[in-house]
Amino acid sequence: MSGCLLRKALLSALLLLMSLPLLGGRARPGSAFRGWDVFVIAGQSNAVGMSSEVTRAAPPTQPTLAYTLWDSWIRVEDPWIHRSPTVRVRVSSPWPSFALRLVTLGRKVALIASAKGGSCLVAGPAEWDPTSGPLYQRMLDRVVQAGAEGHVKAVLWHQGECDAQQWWNDGTDPVQAQALYKAGLETLADAVARDLGAVLVAAPISLTRCRWSNPDCTANPGPPAVKRIPVHDATLQAAAEHWNIVLGPLSDDLRHEPDNVHIHEVTLLGLRWADALQAAGL
Repeated sequence: MSGCLLRKALLSALLLLMSLPLLGGRARPGSAFRGWDVFVIAGQSNAVGMSSEVTRAAPPTQPTLAYTLWDSWIRVEDPWIHRSPTVRVRVSSPWPSFALRLVTLGRKVALIASAKGGSCLVAGPAEWDPTSGPLYQRMLDRVVQAGAEGHVKAVLWHQGECDAQQWWNDGTDPVQAQALYKAGLETLADAVARDLGAVLVAAPISLTRCRWSNPDCTANPGPPAVKRIPVHDATLQAAAEHWNIVLGPLSDDLRHEPDNVHIHEVTLLGLRWADALQAAGL
């Protein structure tokens, strides 16, 4: 590389670094996110990512950042394997492949992690209730802490197993359960529009047709998880009817972990997330 080209490359890199939020620390003011696509990750464990799959995608050619639950910015690299400081479990998520797909389209991506495993939207305790739920308020606080207020494009929502399990245990009528979850999701979408000026992209929970014990789903799909049908269908219905809900990816045909709850094929799931956003013009 000639001296002139090298100087230009170094200058470009310096300007890029100056435009980024601080890595490994608190964010700069929100103006740093002009030109970025900021997404909030919300919901429960399939939004966090609980896969044993180790992804192997090529590194992004443009910067992708994630604001972690430990209040610092890190680069999203693949494999993006999280290590919990409490239980020390190594798990993979769909978000590296999601970010990479968007980056290949020339977009700069920032992700704000705000999901929590085992959390409910409607069934008690309703931790994501916009009026009283601590997780909803924490999500808003994290956007401010990250310096991304006014720049969030969408909230990526993958949740519902908690509500489905509680309603199944309580013997709640499936029709009533579907109506309750649909109403809760629409209330959440209204709040996201009001508080963040963002769209809610909602992925229906998996019916786990692709069981760990029967991964050949195309030839011999397993039976659906009946207890999840009301929440699954409520998400489809809300996305079809509500002005601020976009349908996220489907995952019934993806291989799951042995617990038949957590999605194993998270690389493919991340690509589906990106494709869902592209199809919606987000």
